[in-house]
Amino acid sequence: MSRRRRLYWPGNSKPLGFVVIGKAAVPELMSGITTEPPIGPPTQNPWAKDRTVGGSSGGSAAAVAAGMVAVAHGSDSTGSLRFPASCCGVLTLKPSVGRISCRFPGGVPDPSNRHTDFVLARSARDLHRTFTSLASPPNHAVGPIKRIAVLEAIPSGLSVDPAIEQALDDVAGELAHAGLDIDHLPPRFLEDYGTVVDGAAPTIADAHRAAVVDWIETQIRRPVTFEDLSTPILESAHRGRQLEPQAVANARRAFSEAAQAATSWTDRFDAVLLPILDVVPWPNGTPGPNSHLGGVVCSLANFSGQPSTVIPTVHRGLPVGVQLQAPVGHDEVLIDLLRTIRPFAPSPIHR
Repeated sequence: MSRRRRLYWPGNSKPLGFVVIGKAAVPELMSGITTEPPIGPPTQNPWAKDRTVGGSSGGSAAAVAAGMVAVAHGSDSTGSLRFPASCCGVLTLKPSVGRISCRFPGGVPDPSNRHTDFVLARSARDLHRTFTSLASPPNHAVGPIKRIAVLEAIPSGLSVDPAIEQALDDVAGELAHAGLDIDHLPPRFLEDYGTVVDGAAPTIADAHRAAVVDWIETQIRRPVTFEDLSTPILESAHRGRQLEPQAVANARRAFSEAAQAATSWTDRFDAVLLPILDVVPWPNGTPGPNSHLGGVVCSLANFSGQPSTVIPTVHRGLPVGVQLQAPVGHDEVLIDLLRTIRPFAPSPIHR
């Protein structure tokens, strides 16, 4: 019989009511957008067992989608809550910076303040109850969401599966039916931000992996080897250790400044509707997408500090999620909107 532990929030002696029943799978060092860990078989998607569940919080998303649990923990540094939520057809929120107390695993430094912890859920009600139990109040007054921007085109040089475009159109229609004003936004703000991502992301990724591997070595009290971690991870960590601190600081600053410039649309809109991935869930064991689109549109909320919620849809029997991103502090407003148009996640059991 497994031990059951009640979850307490730091500084709070009263239990929140959660019962932890187990651990879920993640990719190696939580570094991928598919959950095929080297120590076991790929995590199966409840919608189609041969398909990816996304990553890195893929095991949690699969457990929620399958009905094993009502909510499951995940984390998001550049999309690791939103990718699996999209692939498994469940709800989640990437919270505003500072609303949920969190840190990188192992206490690895997070100078860009981009990492967030939260949960995946099957109902907006559970998402709301969890958030209100864990979150600190916003530090400024927030207004309602009335005007939403939708991309009028995919950024130049990128393409998406037609199901992604259909999901954006469907959700935009649902938002309009709920009484919100829908407008269109040229993709230029994403194209400019994407240029910075191309240049700065490898530096940030290598520096982070070096910090994680260094932390692992302090825990196991010896250098890691190719028997411990994969070649790509160790090569990335090696590159990260060669980086000058100023180069890493410059990359982080470029990311943050570009994200703030890209989100200047908040002056004209209350939220923007964006894709999450460029393809529907792909087969396990096959090369996934290059994730460039996902890396651009998902990292934007992390480096701007803004909240983003996933709205799941289903096309041809596979889940396809889109995300709605709003100004900092609008977390509750996003969840309330989710409760209006999509109170429950679609179920793979009742297809």
